[in-house]
Amino acid sequence: MKKLRSGLTCGAIFILFQAILFIMVSREKKQDAEFYIQQHLISQDKEFRFVLNSFAREAEIVMYEVFGSEDIVNLYAEARNYPHRRDELRNRLYQRLSPAYQRLLALGFKQVHFHFPDGTSFLRLHLPEKFGDQLFPFRESVRLANTEQRYVEGFEIGKDDHAFRYVFPIKQGAVHLGTVELGVPFYTVENFLQEVFNSEYYLLLKKEVLDKKLIKDSNSHYVSSSLLGKYCYEQEDLLFHESNHEGHLDNTDVAKINRQLFGHIEEKAARQQKFAESVHLSGQDYLVIFIPINDIDGEGVGYLISYERDTVLRAIRQKAHMIHLVLGTLLCVFLYLYFLVHKQKTEQIRFQQQLMEAIPSPVWFKTPEGVFSGCNSAFREMLGLPKDIIDHKRTGHIWGGQAEVEQQMDREVLRKKAVVRQEMICDFADGDYHTLVVHKAPLLDRSGRVLFLVGSAFDISVRKEAENLLLESHMELNQVFNTAANGMRIVDANHVIRKVNKAFCDMVCKTAEEIVGKKCYEILPGPNCRTKSCPLNRLASGAGSFKTKMQKKMTPDRDIECIVTAASLRNRNGDFTGFVEDFQDITLFRKMEQKLRDIAITDELTTIFNRRGFLLFAEKQLAAVRRSNQDAFVTYIDVDNLKTINDLQGHKAGDLAIRSTALLLKKMFRQPDVVSRLGGDEFAVFTSCQSGTNSKEAISRRIVEAVDEINVKGELSFQMSLSFGIARLRENDSLEQLMNRADEKMYQAKRGKKNMV
Repeated sequence: MKKLRSGLTCGAIFILFQAILFIMVSREKKQDAEFYIQQHLISQDKEFRFVLNSFAREAEIVMYEVFGSEDIVNLYAEARNYPHRRDELRNRLYQRLSPAYQRLLALGFKQVHFHFPDGTSFLRLHLPEKFGDQLFPFRESVRLANTEQRYVEGFEIGKDDHAFRYVFPIKQGAVHLGTVELGVPFYTVENFLQEVFNSEYYLLLKKEVLDKKLIKDSNSHYVSSSLLGKYCYEQEDLLFHESNHEGHLDNTDVAKINRQLFGHIEEKAARQQKFAESVHLSGQDYLVIFIPINDIDGEGVGYLISYERDTVLRAIRQKAHMIHLVLGTLLCVFLYLYFLVHKQKTEQIRFQQQLMEAIPSPVWFKTPEGVFSGCNSAFREMLGLPKDIIDHKRTGHIWGGQAEVEQQMDREVLRKKAVVRQEMICDFADGDYHTLVVHKAPLLDRSGRVLFLVGSAFDISVRKEAENLLLESHMELNQVFNTAANGMRIVDANHVIRKVNKAFCDMVCKTAEEIVGKKCYEILPGPNCRTKSCPLNRLASGAGSFKTKMQKKMTPDRDIECIVTAASLRNRNGDFTGFVEDFQDITLFRKMEQKLRDIAITDELTTIFNRRGFLLFAEKQLAAVRRSNQDAFVTYIDVDNLKTINDLQGHKAGDLAIRSTALLLKKMFRQPDVVSRLGGDEFAVFTSCQSGTNSKEAISRRIVEAVDEINVKGELSFQMSLSFGIARLRENDSLEQLMNRADEKMYQAKRGKKNMV
């Protein structure tokens, strides 16, 4: 009986310590996994919003540089005001915008659609043959943008398809002319996401929303999802997944993941909130992220889903298994020793004391009344008290400031007759504060009565410090990789590069091994390096962060322009340890911006300046003339009989007359002179020269001689004739006044020709 009672006691102790062990480790494993998944979920959501915001910024630039230009707005106003000419004006607008639309396709935009204020379609650049249909019943974005005359953006399902749409109002002065919409299909957004973030992306849309909004024939473009029964994929999106990219998952793997999740996530999906699921499949961990997609009116219409291989969850799981194995082995050793000390009753107390003294963590026993009946040396060292003072004393006499917490744990153990765990901060005898995890367990007899309360404490101060270091590491990684589309690097206080991301390596065409350890001014140098404007010097002197444009040198003969965002890195004491730099290469964007600006100031037919270009550069020339006290002239030129040429020989001949006039003026005037076509058959030239010269007569003579030379050669099928007027700059003249006087003189010349006839 004694041996049986001894075995039962040992078994109870074994189960007690195993329960404590598995509860602690399992709880920590669960918390680590949940924290990692939540951080990854937030990161994915930010990545998705970042891509959408990039398209919105590009759409805004295109809108105000191309679709909002004066000639486009005037053309669109004519179409609105003169319905009987809309077919002609539609074709002209299509021809005018076709080159810009091809560039938009390269940027990822697919749909460009003009609408009138009543919701009637005027021109689809992507489907020019389709127009005149009413959109308000199907397109809330178009209705809001026209009725409220404001910019509208967001995801929307139309009657034929779905897209991320950016709808801009078009105005001429205070008059609302209608709207223009730029649409980005999901596969374009998906392509950007996959190129940067190495995940597999799908878009799931609710069947009930598709049935309500799509016309009948368009439903055939969608297939049911194998992940969520009430959702669909678009077939065109599925075809996109047949191409490989870094991080690509085979369709077979995605199907297996979907089968494992099917039926378990319906309730979460119904809440229309972002969430994540982890899947373990064939020895590989996968993380599936669900980001809700809302329609223009705020209605939840589906989810953006990303699949990616994951190694962190496996590491967390392996860490927990390893701790279980190690501590389980220690407990087995503990029990083995415990059985040995029970061989003889006389050795029981001695072996018990030896075992307790061998445990590095504090251990103690108390009666149900709260009286200490035994402890080990680690407990005595913690309190700084000898054994004879501790034994037979109550908690309040020896525990100090934590007595109330310890007594509360005793009461809870007695009430539950189960293990109680509590984290507390205790001041040790050495004067330092330590964080302890205190476990209390009841020692019961066969009738269930509590004989003793067993307490143990584990000093987790080191682990707490490690957790803080891990948190700092997470913050650093978040700072570096939250905007992973840009090149980023971490530099210490000695200018040494400590870490870079893949985008930075790609930017400088070097591997991480070639970069890390080098000085920051050796990799991607610039004019601010090693000066007071250097990011390190600015941040070390107190600036928390800053954002600026910088020129950086990729190679000795190639410079790039970047938007640089720099932020300081500091340790827990607030000491400056380095900084993180984010490089956004805007070189291509600047080139595109310059190209769009050139288009806005150039006449398409003649390639010389249009009215906007003339006003811009003539004003600059006028300011230079005033500073240097030079003379200046504005020459107004009008092509005579252009209507007769168009009527008799066709518009191609009329266009030839316009181009020939432009070529004549470009050859006749100097390169610094501003030569422009103001519109129709009217041209203007701004000329400067030294004061006191006979430039006005020289200009008149050159124009007459140039026209005569063309007519003598007979290369044109018609006689070239120009009427012109020249006005000299007066002291207080504005550019507009100078142009008006030249224009009046030109019309005087034209009237004189008619009077002669």
